[in-house]
Amino acid sequence: MRTRLILVTLALSLLLSFTSAATAQTPCERDWFFSYPVVESCPTTSTMASRAAFMQFENGFMIWVSGQDTIYALYISQESPRWQAFADEFQDGMPETDPAFAPEPSMLTYQPRRGFGLIWRENDEVRERIGYAFYRYEFAYNVRYQMGEDGTIYLRDRRGGVFALYPDGDWARFEAR
Repeated sequence: MRTRLILVTLALSLLLSFTSAATAQTPCERDWFFSYPVVESCPTTSTMASRAAFMQFENGFMIWVSGQDTIYALYISQESPRWQAFADEFQDGMPETDPAFAPEPSMLTYQPRRGFGLIWRENDEVRERIGYAFYRYEFAYNVRYQMGEDGTIYLRDRRGGVFALYPDGDWARFEAR
């Protein structure tokens, strides 16, 4: 009887270790550029690096990624989508601002300039949702970015955290750890 119990226990132990080994995730071909948040899937791209610019607005943020020629608008609201991507169509020599939007509504807000400003001025929905900028000039930084298997775009923010832009139009920001 005791031998049978030991054999059953041993068989269950082997079965459990086999099952957990079979369900353990295989290592990714590429590494994420961040350790937090923990992402269960693998990245579909290698880590990319690029020049970038960041600007905070009354109701969100804009991030320009030079390597993608893209500007992301992230809204602080529950209205969907909470983020959008736009092609950066600003060219040197174009007007950086529009006098039609001056003066700003307060001494603490500003009309965005250059590519951020072009999207802001030409798109009423973006302008109404995101509001005016908190700073006269954008902050330049070097961004790292990758895409996940589910289509989530991960962008390093200028303070070392990570923005996760989910394919359903939602986003989250994770502090650096």
